[in-house]
Order: sequence, then structure tokens, then C-alpha cells
Amino acid sequence: TASCVSTLLCPNVSLQSPVTADPETCLMVFKNHWSQVLRILEKRGSKPAPDDLSAVRNNTYQMLNLLAEDRPRGESAMGPILEFVVSENLLERLLCWHLQGDLTEERKVEQLKLYEMLISQARQPLLQHKPVLTPLLRLLSLCAEPTSSLLENSLVLLLNQLCVSVAKEPSILELFFHSHTDQGPANLIIFSLLIPFIHHEGVLGQQARDALLLIMAMSASNHAVAKSITDNSYFCPVLATGLSALYSSLPRKIEVRGDDWHFLRREDWIGVSSLVLFMNSLEFCNAVIQVAHPLVQKQLVDYVHNGFLVPVMGPALHKTSIEEMIASTAYLDLFLRSVSETALLKTFLRFVLLHRHDNSTILDTLVGRINSNSRLCMVSLSLFRTLLSLNCEDVMLQLVLRYLLPCSHVMLSQKRAVRDLDIYGKTAAKFLSLIPRCCRPESLPPPEREEEHAAWSKGTPPGWEPLQSVDSLLDELLAKVPAEPNGAGVSIERFTEELRAIEAEMKNGSAAAPGPEEPPRSPDAPLCPEEEEAYESFASLPDSEAPAGPGEASARALPRAPDPLSLIVASPPRTPGQPPSQPFTGETMRCGGGGEMPLQGRVAVSPRAPAPCPRAGPFVTVLFSKLENMLHNSLYVNFLLTGLVAQLACYPQPLLRSFLLNTNMVFQPSVKSLLQVLGSVKNKIESFAASQEDFPALLFKAKKYLIARGKLDWSEAQSA
Repeated sequence: TASCVSTLLCPNVSLQSPVTADPETCLMVFKNHWSQVLRILEKRGSKPAPDDLSAVRNNTYQMLNLLAEDRPRGESAMGPILEFVVSENLLERLLCWHLQGDLTEERKVEQLKLYEMLISQARQPLLQHKPVLTPLLRLLSLCAEPTSSLLENSLVLLLNQLCVSVAKEPSILELFFHSHTDQGPANLIIFSLLIPFIHHEGVLGQQARDALLLIMAMSASNHAVAKSITDNSYFCPVLATGLSALYSSLPRKIEVRGDDWHFLRREDWIGVSSLVLFMNSLEFCNAVIQVAHPLVQKQLVDYVHNGFLVPVMGPALHKTSIEEMIASTAYLDLFLRSVSETALLKTFLRFVLLHRHDNSTILDTLVGRINSNSRLCMVSLSLFRTLLSLNCEDVMLQLVLRYLLPCSHVMLSQKRAVRDLDIYGKTAAKFLSLIPRCCRPESLPPPEREEEHAAWSKGTPPGWEPLQSVDSLLDELLAKVPAEPNGAGVSIERFTEELRAIEAEMKNGSAAAPGPEEPPRSPDAPLCPEEEEAYESFASLPDSEAPAGPGEASARALPRAPDPLSLIVASPPRTPGQPPSQPFTGETMRCGGGGEMPLQGRVAVSPRAPAPCPRAGPFVTVLFSKLENMLHNSLYVNFLLTGLVAQLACYPQPLLRSFLLNTNMVFQPSVKSLLQVLGSVKNKIESFAASQEDFPALLFKAKKYLIARGKLDWSEAQSA
């Protein structure tokens, strides 16, 4: 007896199967155990004696073991023992007898363990039979408010096994809509019992979430189940608003080591139990939205937005304490990096782009913090790095493109130059010319060059290579183009020959003599046939064969986003004040692979009327302002800052590309170009270098420090 009880109460001990015997022998043994139990059940008395409880427990254990080993006689027939259990309504009678006495927590645990063993080890479907399902659901309703951890563990384990069985036999799910207990429909009891454990830590919470996820997956193809979840359960409200309670327990100050910290890595938060709990629940939300029915998806997304983001994240991002602002911004960055499901990601972006707190959007608040102290600035820049890496058109529209769309930042005659392509790579030469003299390779002393070469010789090419001539670049390009009769190679070869001829003419002086000045061509005027042919022949060159321009190597590392603005740019530009034929609305976002998805709560952004003072928008303005003050920033702020500008430069939109990389564009006086900003930085560096007597030595030490730090970071990354 003692060994049987210990086996029952220990969840990790597997129950031994009875000795294999023929079905008739097993049925005889089963009936023998039942006759012993039945004699006790038929006794008249107010309360069962301890000996009776022990006898019923032991015999029930043996009976359910035999029932679990019972096999069906045919495809649709029941096994002999199951047939006897159903005909005698055996399980219901056993439960009623237990209810006559005091059903303690210990006895509830025993019953739950017996049913868990029966369902997990049964060799035939059991739940489709009402004499098995009804007492099981009645027992579950009696355990609705567990008061001990042992009962909680047994209850969740049984519910988990129940959901696994239902997932294997989806037809069983229909029986839940016709089975009733004292607390209402049985399917609601399953949810109501699991919901309190959604946000629990450890194995208990994981088992509850796994069980619910199985039901969510079944709801995807069953409208009745989805309707029941949304209308008759508190699943979505508890799941979403539980994030609010978990967020309130997160640390308000993040303890970091090192002055280069700017975002939460997994190793930063895996040891913080409150943050682990939150991330588990957030990942569960993401998983539910991934597999559930659209009705469940929509309700859960709405609750996340209205029950967590707006009332909790909004005020958290506007705390007055710098430490709290750093923590909340880092948390938001972590959440955005962790969410992968489209609908949930759109909800977070909708909150960032559209929600207003204290008369300003979250986005405007975050942009303003780039000008704040070093740590808050770095965390904010890291958040924008995450936003830009989504390649979401709506994010780009709100941050940059809506200010560039009217083209009020350029002179009227320059609008058509937005489409200009830098065929010869002259832009790269202009940007390289902005390198301060003290940092150019030819200005480095020989020992420093050797040190730098040794540092890069382990697999990365040297940082400084002599620029190739235009001719050698073109020859190299043509060598890579396959010589097909009608391929792009023929077009670009003819095109480059024409360009070389024009260049030779100019060198010979035939084009140097001033001729009659042509009147400036209207931006709306069509291209001449030669120009059109030249432009189209180059544009038809595949990406893999096109000459690599500045930043293209980085661009290949990023997901390539589509080009939805090309039609806008290709159309004739309208004059200021002329209303657009159709308002531009950011209804789609593209993430990673470029798949389209409508943004919830349409971000309708029509091109603004030209402001009295043209500008490039607050985001670009604050980036350029911070960039212009590079000498006053920390090293790590400058790393993030230049990385963010590089991300923008890699974004494949003509407007943004021309704004950042076209050095021939003429902007309005109130709009600074990237070339002007970097030129200002160059002058400041050279001025500072001239004022320091020992500047070359300081520069040499700084470079040695950075090289050593890079080696250390690399070795740490390899060991991790």
C-alpha cells in the first residue's frame, strides 16, 4: 500500500504496466477489483473510514492501470474493460463516493494524478465517451481554486495532457460544447483553469502556456472555438493586461558595466527573473498571434495596445528620471527586437508612430532625446537603429520621407536631379576628400602604417586602399559583364564608350570654348532621346552587375526593401502649392523579406504644404546636429550615430539617396547637406589637431587602443 501511494504522489515515477495477459483475463482481474470497491461504495455511513479510503485508492489504481492497457477490439469498437467501465458508469460512481466525505487537497491530487496517468497512457480514445469525460470535468471544476503548489502542479499537468489529447483528436473538441458542469460549458472551464497560470514562472507556467497554445492552434480552423475564446473567456484580457503587471515589476534602473552599453542583450536580462517572466509572456503573445484564429488575433492585439502599450509604456517613456527613461527606452527596444509576428509588430509601431502623450507623439519624444546626455542618447540611437532595420515604409515616412516628398528642400530647378545616378563614383571621391589631413594614409608615419597593416592582416583587408581610376573601374566592370548579343553588357559597353568619347572631347578643348548659353531646361521637360537611351541602358543593368557605389557593401547586408516611391519620383514634380492628384498614405509596411502588410490604424500622411522655412525634418536635423558636434560626443555615441546615417544612406529610395549622397544637389539655405556637415567636422578636427602640439602621438595611442579593443571584442565574441 505504501509503495502504491508513494508512486501516485511522485509525478516523476512511471507507473508499472501490469503483466501482459489476454483481454479476458485482464477483464476478470478488473471486475475483481471493482467488486471489492463496490462493497465499500455500497456501505451506508456518513464518512468513509481510513481503511476504506486506502482500499478504494489501491483498487482504483490497479483498475485504471488495466484500463490504460486495454486495447480496442476493432477500429471503432471499444476494448472489453472500457466497455465495462462505460456500461457501469464506474468513474462517475467513484467520484460521487469521494464527494460524500471530505475531499481534501491530498485526495484531489490523487484523483488528478490517476486521470493524468489514464489519459497519457491510454491505448484507445477515452475522452469521446461521456462516462469518462463527465466525471473528469466535474473533478476539474472542484479544483478551480487550488490552494497548494502540489495541487497546482497536478492540475496543470492534467490540463496539459488533456489539451495534448484533444490536439491529437480534434473531433473530441466538439464534445466540450455539449458537456456541462456546475460552472458552465466545459471548454470555458479548461480555459478558466489554465488562465491564472499564464504568467507563472518555471515549469508550471510553461506547461500552462503550451497547453493553451495547442488550443489556439486548433481555433485557427474552428470558428466556434475562436468565438468561444473571444466571447466566453478572459484569455485575451488576462494575457495582454498581465504584461502591465509584469512590467511594473521590472527594474526601473538598469545596472550596466562599461561605457559602451546601449541596448539589452540576452545575457543582460537572462539573470533578471522579472524580465525573464515578462519576455516569456511577450513571446507567448507572439506565438498565440502566429497560430490563432483571426478573431483571437484581433482581440489580443487590441488588448496589447489598449491594455499595455498606451496606459503603461506611454507614461513609462515619459518619466522625469533619466535612469527611468533609459530603462524604459531600452525595454521598448528589446520588445521591438523580440516581436516577430506581423500583427503584433504593427501594434508596437502604431503605438510609437501615432500615440500622443502630453500633446506629442512617442516618436517625437524619442527623437528629441538624441540630443540628451550620453547614455540616454545612445539608448535612443539604438532604438532608432532597430526601427530602421525593420525596413518599414511607415517608419521611414514618419521619420524622413514626409519632409522630403514636397521637394521643398531643393531648388526648383534641382527637382529632376533626384533621379541622377552617380555612374563614375564621383560622390565617393568627394566624401573621401573630407577625411582630415591628419587621418589620411599618406600622413601616417611608417611605424603606424605597419601597426595598422598588422592589425588588419588577420582576415580583413587594410582600411586604406589607393583609389582606382575611372577607366580601370569601368574595365573591371565590363570584364564581369557576360557578352550576350542582347544582354545588358552590350548596352553598358556602348554607353561607356560614348561617355569616354565625350570626356575625350572635353579634354581636347572642343567643349571648353564658351558657346551660346542654353536656357535652363524646365524640370518638367522630357529627356532627349540620347539621354533617355543612356539612362535606361544603365538602369537596366542587374543589381549584381552594377558598379558598387558608396555604402552598397553595407546595403547588401541589409534586407532589400522595395521601391514604392519610384512612381512618385518618376512622375513630373508638381509646383509648390499644387495639390497632389492622390494623397500619399503609408498603408503598407515591409519587414525583412519585403512582404507587404497593411498598417493598422492607417498612417495617413499627405505631403505637407511647403513651410515658410524648408527643413529636412526633426530626425535628420537632430542627427546632423549631433554629427556636426562629433568632437564633443563620446566615442560610442559617434559609432551609433555614423551607423545610423549609414543605415539611412543604404535605404533604396531615390529621395533619400539623393538627399544624402548626391553631392551636386543644391539645397535651400535653411537645409544642410551631409557633405556640409562632414565638411564642418573635418574643419573642426583639423583646427583641433593644429592646436595640439602632441596630436600625432595622441592619435597613434588612440588608434592602438581601438585596435586592441577590437581584438578583445573579437576574442570574446568567438569564445561566446
